[in-house]
Amino acid sequence: MPERAAAATASVDMPGWSACSGKQTVSEGSAVIATVAGQIQAKDYAAALAMLEAHHEDSVHGDLQLILQICYRAQQEQWWQVLQLEPGSDAKSIKATVRTLARKVHPDKCSLPGGAEAFKAVIEAAEHVSTSDTEKAQYRDNGAQWWAEWDDPEQQSRKRKAEALQEQHGEARRIWWAQLQDLPLQDLQEEVRKLQRDILKDQDVPKAERQERLREARALLNQRLSEDLLAARTHDLDRHPGGGFFA
Repeated sequence: MPERAAAATASVDMPGWSACSGKQTVSEGSAVIATVAGQIQAKDYAAALAMLEAHHEDSVHGDLQLILQICYRAQQEQWWQVLQLEPGSDAKSIKATVRTLARKVHPDKCSLPGGAEAFKAVIEAAEHVSTSDTEKAQYRDNGAQWWAEWDDPEQQSRKRKAEALQEQHGEARRIWWAQLQDLPLQDLQEEVRKLQRDILKDQDVPKAERQERLREARALLNQRLSEDLLAARTHDLDRHPGGGFFA
């Protein structure tokens, strides 16, 4: 991880922490947020925090506040406060907090300005506060690897393609399931047999998806057979109210 500048910034009040709430974007129409983004880029986190507090942009206030607090404390090299832990906290607490914060500000989850810097600051803080050389090395090496993977354009391109493919399979599966439910019983039985024959074949649909479709089709078939059997028994009872065939 690159070393952070130790330049002091103006003291600001640090309100309570708030969590990043998943994938978010900054409203282009917000002049305040645009100004804050510029201050983040200039690493003037104190001014950004002050502006955010003065205008209190509700839509992204908590998310940006978390990012700014992390970056501001890291800039001050206040590593325990970056993690919001008491000095001397044990390794287990450090690890749990790092995982929680890293997930909240990871660029894949939080696309607000400064999210990437906050993510790197969390890993760097963990390296600084850890007492074990082994743990320091783990945070340093893992953090560098996580960042390299996220920052690798080729890997990001592969990830986007995989996500798009997954979405395509998901849509195809929803259509398949809707059609499956409309099949007559005989056609449903044939579909199950077809899925069983094709389970090991190399098709466009991934093997795991074909296996899941087979499980769902079998479950639907069993449900339909049970419903038909129950309907037949009910019909027999209606015909023989005194006890069925043996009345």
